[in-house]
Amino acid sequence: MNDNIKMRIIDELRGEQEQVEDMLENIYSLWHSGRNAFMDDLLGEMTITKWEYKRYIKKLSERGYIRFSEGKTDFSEPVILTSKGKELGAEIMRRHRYLKSFLKAVCNVDDETADHDACRIEHIISEETLDGIRNFMKTGNVADRVVSGQDLSEFYSIGIYTFDLSLYYADSNSPRILCDEFYDFGENIETEVSDAGSSLFYLRPLTEGEKGLKQSFKTGRTYGTGYEMGHREYEKDRYESIWYMMQEQWHKASLCERGFGIPSEAFVYTISGVMSMMSGEGKIAFTGENQKPAEKNIRTMSVCLW
Repeated sequence: MNDNIKMRIIDELRGEQEQVEDMLENIYSLWHSGRNAFMDDLLGEMTITKWEYKRYIKKLSERGYIRFSEGKTDFSEPVILTSKGKELGAEIMRRHRYLKSFLKAVCNVDDETADHDACRIEHIISEETLDGIRNFMKTGNVADRVVSGQDLSEFYSIGIYTFDLSLYYADSNSPRILCDEFYDFGENIETEVSDAGSSLFYLRPLTEGEKGLKQSFKTGRTYGTGYEMGHREYEKDRYESIWYMMQEQWHKASLCERGFGIPSEAFVYTISGVMSMMSGEGKIAFTGENQKPAEKNIRTMSVCLW
């Protein structure tokens, strides 16, 4: 049997399983509204033949989801949900309701399209994904969301952007302390969003003139507090290479005319639900030539994306 035939059989079986579940959902819907589920009612709800109806009803009966009234097996009699059938029917309807609401609210599709697409998705979606949709629908767009390993092309149109940049000592948390290397780079970072799934942040070293101007604004204080900076060991020309952490491994950033390129996928992003803002943070390291990152030269790179 060749692969095409195998895939066609798998698709047919998958489609049949969806129809069986749709049948159960329709029976549950009728029961929930206080009506009996007759063959004509179900044929009217689903685009299937009588032969298919009998086949699906038989499968539901064999699996213990339904029984016929008074123990009969006459297909003209109404079918009755068992407790097992009611439980699964309620679950399928719950999935359908959440998915339909999500598609209408987020994708802005009409009621008919949302209903049709929800009917297909509900059979294959994982419980984990459904929980995420449920939480989103409960909180709306007011809850912060955290995503990682994402290319910026999933959030922005293709093009060149400028965002705010901060560099902190990795071991500073409360308060966060701007590291000395921060003054070697611009406060803004050029960002290229690419359709090739390889969007890059460019850390551009300042010229001597730009660096002198930026140093003149250096307050010598920690970010947001009055504590003095300068307690860290600072070495002139202390690095030749920049590294970034991605998928728990260090990678050396390539240098071009725009600066050191760092993939957007190396960052963890927090999407604010209150403000139209997203921030990204990642680990980078400044090392000398032929040196690997060590704890003392690891920094936190923070980018504010509006």
